[in-house]
Amino acid sequence: MDANQLSLRNEIEFCFAEATLSVGPTFLYDMLVNPSDPSGETTLLNFYHDHGTHDWEWPCWGDGLGEFEPPRTQGPQRDVVSKGRTLFTTMLERMAELAECPLQEVRSRIEDETEVKDHKLAYLSLDGKTRLIAGLDAE
Repeated sequence: MDANQLSLRNEIEFCFAEATLSVGPTFLYDMLVNPSDPSGETTLLNFYHDHGTHDWEWPCWGDGLGEFEPPRTQGPQRDVVSKGRTLFTTMLERMAELAECPLQEVRSRIEDETEVKDHKLAYLSLDGKTRLIAGLDAE
């Protein structure tokens, strides 16, 4: 898997989490228990359209046959006023606040920080992640 495919996978996983938190058990049921019903997939694509596609620059790199290109979506037109705050918005705003940088620079700052191979959180085990989520030290 190259870096572009990994980035797309991360975006889809994030959108899956956003849909799970926003829609709830109905979404999980539609995706995992009843996959023949397209409503779960439609919901995921709508969340991908809302939260995942704005980071891709078009046209994508490479114009040869078989080159990587993320999916293009055209979600439903929505009323922006009633949209409300999402996990994505809340997370970005909080990360900008913690990094003390403008919202537009959050992604590049995080990418720069995660390039460091000897960072104490780079190879965190599942136990370490559990401790962090519980609000404890990683060690």
